[in-house]
Amino acid sequence: MPVFKGVANKYGLSLSLLLAIASRETGMGTDTYVLANNWTGRDGHGKGIMQIDDRYHAIAQMIPADDHPANIEYAARFLSDLRKALPSKKAAIAAYNAGINGVKNVLAQGLDPDVATTGNNYAADVLRRQKMIQKETGFEFPITKAGFMQSIPALLLLSGGGGLLVEQLKTRKKQKKGT
Repeated sequence: MPVFKGVANKYGLSLSLLLAIASRETGMGTDTYVLANNWTGRDGHGKGIMQIDDRYHAIAQMIPADDHPANIEYAARFLSDLRKALPSKKAAIAAYNAGINGVKNVLAQGLDPDVATTGNNYAADVLRRQKMIQKETGFEFPITKAGFMQSIPALLLLSGGGGLLVEQLKTRKKQKKGT
C-alpha cells in the first residue's frame, strides 16, 4: 500500500484508481486464473500486479515480474502520461488496456473508448471498481487510519473476471443460511 500511495502522489493520480486497475488486472494479486506463480499473466506477456505487457513496454522485459514497486511505479507513470495525452480519464484508462493508438482510432470515429478494450468494458469496469473502493473506504486512503489494513481483503481485493469479492462473499453468506 505505501508503494501505491507514493506513486499516486508522485504522478498526481488517485490512489483508488491505481488500486482499481490492479484489481481488474490481477485481483490485487489474488487471481490465480490470471497469474502464474511468477506474477506473469497466463498469456506470458503481462508482468506483475499491474500486468505491464512486455510486447509494448521494454521495462517489463528488464524487471522481474515480482518487483512490485517497479511495476506499480511504471504503471502509474504510464497512466499519468496517457491522461496528459488523451481528452478524458476514461480514454486514458481504456488506453492503459488497449494502447493509445487503438483508443485514438475509436475516438476519431466518435465511439466510446471502451470499444477498443478487452471485453469492450475495461475503463467502465475500472471506474466502477474505483467508485466502490472510494465508497467502501469513505476516503482517499490515509492508510494510517485505525482498522484500515484489516479491511483490505473485504474492501479492495476485487476478484478478477466477473464480479466483486464483496458480492461473492454475500453469495456465500446466503448459501450458508440456505437461501
